[in-house]
Amino acid sequence: VEAELPDDQPVKIVSFSIDPDFDTPEVLEAYAQQWDAPPRWLFLTGDRRAVFDLAAAGFAMPIHADESLPIDDPRALMHSSRFVLIDQAGQIRGYYSSLDQAEMDRLVIDAQRLMRAGNT
Repeated sequence: VEAELPDDQPVKIVSFSIDPDFDTPEVLEAYAQQWDAPPRWLFLTGDRRAVFDLAAAGFAMPIHADESLPIDDPRALMHSSRFVLIDQAGQIRGYYSSLDQAEMDRLVIDAQRLMRAGNT
C-alpha cells in the first residue's frame, strides 16, 4: 500500500504494537530500518491498556483474543490483519483486510480519493 501512494502527499501510515513489553521504541526502530520504512510510516507502542482502548473504542476493532485472560497478559490480545483509513478530521473512512488484494487495491483508491479531496 505504501508504495502505491505518492510520496508528496500528506499520508501517514501508522502501525500499532500490541506487545509493548517486547516492542520497545528501539525494537520498532530496528524493524522500520530492516524493512526500509519511509519517514511517513510510524511504528508506535504504548501502555497495553491504552493500545487496547484505542483499538476497541477508537477503531472499533476487537482485539481481545482470550477474554478469560487479564489485559496485561500478552496472550489476551490478538493482532489484527485489518487496515483502517482515517481522514484528517479523525473520521474512519473504511476498513480493509490486508489478506485480500482487492481490498488493498480499494484502500489505495480510497486514500487517493481522500488526498484529492484534501481529507487525508
